[in-house]
Amino acid sequence: MSIFVPSDFDPGPKSLKHWKTLKGKELRRFLNYDGFVTMWLVEQELPDQHKGVFTLFLKLACGIRILGDESLCGPYNEDAKTLLDQFKEESVNMLGEHFVVFVVHTLSHLADDCKLHGHLDNFSAYL
Repeated sequence: MSIFVPSDFDPGPKSLKHWKTLKGKELRRFLNYDGFVTMWLVEQELPDQHKGVFTLFLKLACGIRILGDESLCGPYNEDAKTLLDQFKEESVNMLGEHFVVFVVHTLSHLADDCKLHGHLDNFSAYL
Protein backbone atom coordinates (compact mmCIF):
# COMPACT_ATOMS: atom_id res chain seq x y z
CA MET A 1 0.00 0.00 0.00
CA SER A 2 2.82 2.45 0.78
CA ILE A 3 3.87 2.52 -2.89
CA PHE A 4 0.69 4.54 -3.56
CA VAL A 5 1.38 7.07 -0.79
CA PRO A 6 3.34 10.25 -1.58
CA SER A 7 6.55 10.75 0.37
CA ASP A 8 4.95 13.80 2.03
CA PHE A 9 2.98 11.35 4.14
CA ASP A 10 5.44 9.74 6.45
CA PRO A 11 4.96 7.10 7.81
CA GLY A 12 2.76 5.07 5.49
CA PRO A 13 -0.75 4.02 6.51
CA LYS A 14 -1.09 1.56 9.39
CA SER A 15 -3.54 -1.26 9.76
CA LEU A 16 -6.75 -0.46 11.63
CA LYS A 17 -5.81 -3.08 14.21
CA HIS A 18 -3.26 -0.51 15.49
CA TRP A 19 -5.81 2.30 15.91
CA LYS A 20 -5.21 2.60 19.66
CA THR A 21 -1.53 3.46 19.14
CA LEU A 22 -1.93 6.05 16.38
CA LYS A 23 -0.39 9.45 17.04
CA GLY A 24 -2.30 12.69 16.48
CA LYS A 25 -0.57 13.27 13.14
CA GLU A 26 -1.62 9.80 11.98
CA LEU A 27 -5.20 10.28 13.16
CA ARG A 28 -5.40 13.59 11.29
CA ARG A 29 -4.17 11.88 8.16
CA PHE A 30 -6.75 9.12 8.60
CA LEU A 31 -9.53 11.67 9.07
CA ASN A 32 -8.51 13.77 6.07
CA TYR A 33 -7.26 11.15 3.61
CA ASP A 34 -7.00 7.41 4.32
CA GLY A 35 -10.25 7.11 6.24
CA PHE A 36 -12.50 7.68 3.24
CA VAL A 37 -11.37 4.52 1.49
CA THR A 38 -10.74 2.54 4.67
CA MET A 39 -14.14 3.20 6.22
CA TRP A 40 -15.91 2.50 2.93
CA LEU A 41 -14.14 -0.87 2.73
CA VAL A 42 -14.94 -1.63 6.38
CA GLU A 43 -18.63 -0.95 5.79
CA GLN A 44 -18.69 -3.38 2.86
CA GLU A 45 -17.70 -6.17 5.27
CA LEU A 46 -20.28 -5.35 7.97
CA PRO A 47 -23.63 -7.11 8.31
CA ASP A 48 -26.65 -5.05 7.24
CA GLN A 49 -27.66 -4.11 10.79
CA HIS A 50 -24.32 -2.29 11.23
CA LYS A 51 -24.37 -0.35 7.97
CA GLY A 52 -24.02 3.40 8.27
CA VAL A 53 -20.48 3.56 9.66
CA PHE A 54 -19.21 5.17 6.47
CA THR A 55 -21.92 7.85 6.50
CA LEU A 56 -21.17 8.52 10.15
CA PHE A 57 -17.46 8.88 9.34
CA LEU A 58 -18.27 11.25 6.46
CA LYS A 59 -20.16 13.57 8.81
CA LEU A 60 -17.18 13.76 11.14
CA ALA A 61 -14.59 14.12 8.38
CA CYS A 62 -16.53 16.76 6.44
CA GLY A 63 -17.30 18.81 9.55
CA ILE A 64 -13.64 18.81 10.59
CA ARG A 65 -12.50 19.51 7.01
CA ILE A 66 -14.69 22.62 6.87
CA LEU A 67 -13.44 23.90 10.23
CA GLY A 68 -9.83 23.18 9.31
CA ASP A 69 -9.90 25.21 6.10
CA GLU A 70 -9.39 28.96 6.33
CA SER A 71 -11.64 29.72 3.36
CA LEU A 72 -14.46 27.35 4.42
CA CYS A 73 -14.69 27.72 8.20
CA GLY A 74 -16.43 31.11 8.08
CA PRO A 75 -19.10 30.71 5.41
CA TYR A 76 -19.84 27.04 6.19
CA ASN A 77 -19.50 27.13 9.96
CA GLU A 78 -23.16 26.31 10.62
CA ASP A 79 -22.99 23.39 8.18
CA ALA A 80 -19.96 22.03 10.03
CA LYS A 81 -21.75 22.44 13.37
CA THR A 82 -24.78 20.55 12.00
CA LEU A 83 -22.59 17.71 10.70
CA LEU A 84 -20.70 17.38 13.98
CA ASP A 85 -23.92 17.48 16.02
CA GLN A 86 -25.38 14.77 13.78
CA PHE A 87 -22.20 12.73 14.22
CA LYS A 88 -22.48 13.00 18.00
CA GLU A 89 -26.18 12.05 18.09
CA GLU A 90 -25.93 9.22 15.58
CA SER A 91 -22.78 7.77 17.14
CA VAL A 92 -24.69 7.30 20.40
CA ASN A 93 -27.35 5.31 18.54
CA MET A 94 -24.89 3.30 16.46
CA LEU A 95 -21.93 2.85 18.81
CA GLY A 96 -23.50 3.27 22.26
CA GLU A 97 -23.42 5.87 25.02
CA HIS A 98 -19.93 4.78 26.10
CA PHE A 99 -18.60 6.07 22.76
CA VAL A 100 -19.62 9.67 23.42
CA VAL A 101 -16.92 10.57 25.87
CA PHE A 102 -15.69 14.10 26.59
CA VAL A 103 -13.79 14.41 23.29
CA VAL A 104 -16.82 13.54 21.16
CA HIS A 105 -19.00 15.88 23.22
CA THR A 106 -16.61 18.80 22.65
CA LEU A 107 -17.08 18.46 18.88
CA SER A 108 -20.41 20.24 19.27
CA HIS A 109 -18.55 23.32 20.58
CA LEU A 110 -15.79 23.30 17.98
CA ALA A 111 -17.72 25.31 15.39
CA ASP A 112 -18.37 28.03 17.98
CA ASP A 113 -14.66 28.13 18.79
CA CYS A 114 -13.90 28.57 15.09
CA LYS A 115 -16.26 31.57 14.98
CA LEU A 116 -14.11 33.20 17.65
CA HIS A 117 -10.63 32.13 16.58
CA GLY A 118 -10.80 31.16 12.90
CA HIS A 119 -9.88 27.78 11.40
CA LEU A 120 -8.57 24.92 13.54
CA ASP A 121 -4.87 25.52 12.88
CA ASN A 122 -5.19 28.96 14.50
CA PHE A 123 -5.96 27.66 17.97
CA SER A 124 -5.70 23.90 18.25
CA ALA A 125 -3.00 21.27 18.32
CA TYR A 126 -4.57 19.79 15.18
CA LEU A 127 -1.48 20.11 13.00
